[in-house]
Amino acid sequence: MRTPALHIYLVEAENYARQVVAQWLGDQGHRVSLLATPAELLGALDADPDPTDLIIADLPPAQSQAIGQHLRQVHRRYPLIPVVLRASSTLLPAAEALHCGVHGYLNKPFRPAELELMLIRLAERQASHSLQESGSGLYHRAGFAVLGRQLLKAARRTQTPMVLLRADVDGANLEQTEAALGQLGRVVQTTFRDADTAGRVDGTDCGVLLTNIGADKTQIALTRLQQQLAAHNEKAPQGQQLAVRVGLAHFDPAQPCTFEELVARADAAMPDEGAGQG
Repeated sequence: MRTPALHIYLVEAENYARQVVAQWLGDQGHRVSLLATPAELLGALDADPDPTDLIIADLPPAQSQAIGQHLRQVHRRYPLIPVVLRASSTLLPAAEALHCGVHGYLNKPFRPAELELMLIRLAERQASHSLQESGSGLYHRAGFAVLGRQLLKAARRTQTPMVLLRADVDGANLEQTEAALGQLGRVVQTTFRDADTAGRVDGTDCGVLLTNIGADKTQIALTRLQQQLAAHNEKAPQGQQLAVRVGLAHFDPAQPCTFEELVARADAAMPDEGAGQG
């Protein structure tokens, strides 16, 4: 999938790293503005009358938060999606990062496959509002399947591992299903990066495709979801707590499978009905 040309601000103090990333982005047809410091970024945003599609910045957590808050307050007309490029594992928690405008993390040293998948998701996000449900904010079932097939195809080409996390609302009757799934959709979107794709899989469950994550990092994602579910249930009115069953399936680009096969594997990995978490 060829992504449309974007205008990207690249903020990186290290000259060599800045040139490597800029060269790759330029080869993909994107227009890149090179900046060395957060101060230069803010100045460029204030001076540029044209919308900027993406910011890739090497920032520590405190500056990530400050830049994100500035963008939310001052540049609401821009379709900005800040992405933090970091070698350190000291990152903002996902929910806090999303709240202040940071929508994803890239690893250093630079990995073209990781950035390519993120750009594919950005293109899908800009073009796929019609694929989303109004109540839950999730991609609807058909839309999620279309995007899932595209992402697995790209992951196979770039040899990038992925994980499908499938979450089912446990014990919901037909009248409660849509309300519960809407709540689950909001919890899922708070928990995971905007770069991860979430959508409906079936009547009472949704799935999240996690990018560039192997089996060793899966427990971190699962723990994050459990924490957000516990926080939701602590605040929810009596009778509106969520009990959720979770199943995980890994996509290995060396032994690829179809999107439908991945969904079936995640379903098979779910605990029995009545064993929901939350």
